[in-house]
Amino acid sequence: MGVYFSRENFPGSPHHAVYIAGCKELVNMSAGSFPPAEGFSEKSLLKIKISEKSLKLIQSAIEREIGNQLLLLEEQMILLATAASGAPFIGLLGTVWGVMDAFGELALSGKATLATMAPGVSGSLLSTVMGLVVAIPALFGYNFIVASLKALTIDLENFGTEVLSEIEKRFVVEEPL
Repeated sequence: MGVYFSRENFPGSPHHAVYIAGCKELVNMSAGSFPPAEGFSEKSLLKIKISEKSLKLIQSAIEREIGNQLLLLEEQMILLATAASGAPFIGLLGTVWGVMDAFGELALSGKATLATMAPGVSGSLLSTVMGLVVAIPALFGYNFIVASLKALTIDLENFGTEVLSEIEKRFVVEEPL
């Protein structure tokens, strides 16, 4: 709770957001437990006692915040996924278009020579190369970020469990309130 009372802010830290969500829920549950003159402080924190039912509500708040943080981290993944899967098709479209154009030029010239076909075919293959130049790094980046998000998900869930365990040790009473 020390970080909560210090009002320190760690922008972009999903762990901090999860911690604050658990602390806020604890504070909200115990808000009426203190005389107005005393208010809620680190000193009054020692007097807080909550039930198992209240602990479940704190757990829900922590789990909700974990979900919110993961959604924030995943929201731009669609761009990488689209680039990785769509770029080769755009390259293929350019290739087919270029080959069709090359055959059209061949039909107009009436001569089937390498000199007639090569420029159109090489130009069409350039679009394939460009599609792959976009898709391959996007796919690597996407896979790296997905693996990192899986690890972060487990880490956030473990962290949330640790926060909840600490709250349980310090504040939960055995008998219902």
